[in-house]
Amino acid sequence: MKRFIKNVFALILSTAIAFSSVSIYTYADTLTENICSDTSSHSYDISSDIHNSEVRFSSANYPTLKACADSGINTLVVKVNISSYQSYNGQQPGIMPFVSFGEHWKNNDVWVNVNNTGSYEVKLDFSSIAPSSTETLQFGVQIANVSGPLTYSIEQAYLTGESNGSSSGGSGSSQGNTTHDYDVDIEYNYAKLLQESLYLFDANMCGNDVNENSGFTWRNDCHTYDSSIQYNGKTLDLSGGYHDAGDHVKFGLPAAYASTALALSYCQFPEAYENTGLKNHYDRIMNRFVDYFERCTVLDDNGDAIAFCYQVGEGGPDHSYSDIPENQPSSQRGNAFFADSSKPATDIVCQTAAALAIHAYNENDTTAYEYSKKLFKLAEGFISSNSADKLITYDGCGGFYSGTKWEDDYVLAAEWLYKYCEKNNISDKSAYYNAYKSKISSLYPGWVWSWDNATLPVNIFLLDSSVNSSEVANYIKGAVSSRTNSEGYTYFDSEGWGCARYNCALQACGLMYDAVNGTDLFGEWAKGQMNYILGNNSKHICYVVGYNDLAAKNPHHRAAFGTSGFPNGNVIHSAVGSIVGGSINSTDFPDSTADYKTSEVALDYNASLCVAAAGLYSYTMKNGSEEEKSAQYFLDAASLTDEMRQSVVEKDITLNDVKGDFNNDGISDSKDTALILKMITSAIKGNGLADMNGNGIIELIDAIKREEL
Repeated sequence: MKRFIKNVFALILSTAIAFSSVSIYTYADTLTENICSDTSSHSYDISSDIHNSEVRFSSANYPTLKACADSGINTLVVKVNISSYQSYNGQQPGIMPFVSFGEHWKNNDVWVNVNNTGSYEVKLDFSSIAPSSTETLQFGVQIANVSGPLTYSIEQAYLTGESNGSSSGGSGSSQGNTTHDYDVDIEYNYAKLLQESLYLFDANMCGNDVNENSGFTWRNDCHTYDSSIQYNGKTLDLSGGYHDAGDHVKFGLPAAYASTALALSYCQFPEAYENTGLKNHYDRIMNRFVDYFERCTVLDDNGDAIAFCYQVGEGGPDHSYSDIPENQPSSQRGNAFFADSSKPATDIVCQTAAALAIHAYNENDTTAYEYSKKLFKLAEGFISSNSADKLITYDGCGGFYSGTKWEDDYVLAAEWLYKYCEKNNISDKSAYYNAYKSKISSLYPGWVWSWDNATLPVNIFLLDSSVNSSEVANYIKGAVSSRTNSEGYTYFDSEGWGCARYNCALQACGLMYDAVNGTDLFGEWAKGQMNYILGNNSKHICYVVGYNDLAAKNPHHRAAFGTSGFPNGNVIHSAVGSIVGGSINSTDFPDSTADYKTSEVALDYNASLCVAAAGLYSYTMKNGSEEEKSAQYFLDAASLTDEMRQSVVEKDITLNDVKGDFNNDGISDSKDTALILKMITSAIKGNGLADMNGNGIIELIDAIKREEL
């Protein structure tokens, strides 16, 4: 039946095209400029403390990134011949092309391994790197992780691109779908995807109220001893919040990022929650974040913040523990860690302030606003009293979540504090605007949105036009151009960590950019990427647990293991809605709990998924075909898995009583008929509103009776 419906729509579409005007685009002339005149061989004796060699080039015709963008130049190509080299300390040698402008050195993480002598070609699409910059520009190539004698020559170095008048990767044209159609018979239901994606937070709840608040029967109260944590003689109740991933530490950076992302998903796409009955579940999750952050803020007698607890538990002790969180003894929990004048952790404090400010803006929560103010003031105190190299020092994070900068988090918090003040006519907004202006000009998009990089959302939610927001669009298009595999899937970490998480984050930024700017640049691309994640790939694997029959079944999540140690075979419990890390290529995904690089699940992974799913729901309901729109419906939560706790999940959805209104939009129409048909052909459990003849069964006659209305 699904294939039949698909073929009918294809016929309708082909007929429509036959009677529509078609625009045909031709390619423009290619521009090329040689920027290397010296092709002779050079020998370098790399010193013991420098493990790279770098060559730079200049261009009189394209002296700035703006000049490149204006002309259509967007790619650096360098061919290097290496005659001799030694690797440094067993590390992998490699070649990196780059651009340098002002104080910035950028290469979009392009790296080519050097495994033998010989010729190598490296390319850098720099269209996403600050295209409006007028700072003096240099191009270059660096050979890194080498030592001892190094001999090489630059065989060729040139700039290339298309002349103006055609698309050169700028923000004016849409980024189309890059994925292929593998003809996988699955449903692309972003409402259901959003509904299920929220449940990772239920799986990761921590505290003495998990039993009454988690949607899963297999989660119960844990780490209740977090309610008595000491800081300088004060006893703090730091129970609650969320475990980070498959482990049980409450890490500050990913929690702040996840709550920021969730708040932005509702801020930009409220209809995705309100039209699908998911607002109650969202509130339950977001309020838990906010309550925990407020209790982690240490106040003095005047009510000012003097410290913030950014982490409860330690990675080392926790990772040596291999059982469910309900059984974890305090001896394997580790310490709690606080940001204060000695260890500022400015990035975490600012990102948390941003999350609270966005939540306050969404819900008009004056308490959340006050705590956001307090944390921002605490961070400003850190900034004024510490040298730059001390501002993101902290204990406890180890090799897990150590940040590299604070300015992006600071500006994001300033932006949303300003927006809250402007919305509520509060005079403090001028101070937040000044804070925003002090750093915004240096925050070019340079990496995908993640717990350690907020430059993309910072540049999406600008407070004025002094910075060009189109740099976000240029960055996304550049990333798609340079980081897309043969199946059309865009990935970031070349080692394969959290590929699906980064992909969803890039989708989220594209969809938010369109929502803020009233454009339609990234919807089709994001839809193709999400459909890849849901199973439209060469291996027919879905990276979202429980979404369909193709879904990953073995996420690395100790609570879902339901037992001590790593399970042999499938995990005991289904962590419905959790997105696994996935891999660079679908063929490399083993679906094994032991391969945590690809099977890990985490707060920040699912937060990115929530934003993308909400954005795609909104995009589809606005721009999709009737068939695509009819596929957007939620399920009775009891249908997700038999491990749902009904006393909680029944709060999530309030159905109306319109007979035949299966998608709960307040009317009974052809969309409801399509959904009933989908239920019949997909064996999807649904609610009684689809049982038109009242015989307790959902069947074809129900669809017929619905049409008779």
